Amino acid sequence: MKSALISIDGFNFSRRFVFKEMTIFLMEQQTTRHYFLQPPQDLWLTLRDKKTAEFTRNCLGGMGIDEHVEGSLEYYAHAGIINSLKDHRIYVMGELTANFINKQIVPHADVINVQDYKTLSYPKTLPHVNCGVQHRPRYCSMAKALFLREFIDTITPLGRAMDNGIFRNFNMFFYSLHVNII
Repeated sequence: MKSALISIDGFNFSRRFVFKEMTIFLMEQQTTRHYFLQPPQDLWLTLRDKKTAEFTRNCLGGMGIDEHVEGSLEYYAHAGIINSLKDHRIYVMGELTANFINKQIVPHADVINVQDYKTLSYPKTLPHVNCGVQHRPRYCSMAKALFLREFIDTITPLGRAMDNGIFRNFNMFFYSLHVNII
């Protein structure tokens, strides 16, 4: 079975989770895909949601809900991208991501939440990566994907068999943020 890892970052609002950034690493092909998403057109925010978005942008170093970079995908494009991985074993970090993928996008996918592994120790800091936006690594799907990829190397035969250096140094290979759309 082919394997992929998906790392997402976004806003957990009162009515729904909203993707802002998504990184996918296709393990067998050793390729990284990174996407920014525009805010959904049907997004309705409560006052509390607006304060959450403002706090994330101002205090946590994240992107604001209304901010997007040139070339950002239409919001609902993420469903088609993730659905294209339905025949993959999908590694994710966190219950929120696992549930979102399993319940809303690909109901019967083989999704593995690596936080279920007792050996996982989430670091206090993540590496700085060049994802195209200045924000803290803790709120960057690409920085999270790097950590997740290194952890998967330790728990899977495929991960141990691959050249670890390719992903650890993937900023050198990552020449454009919005190419190679699945």
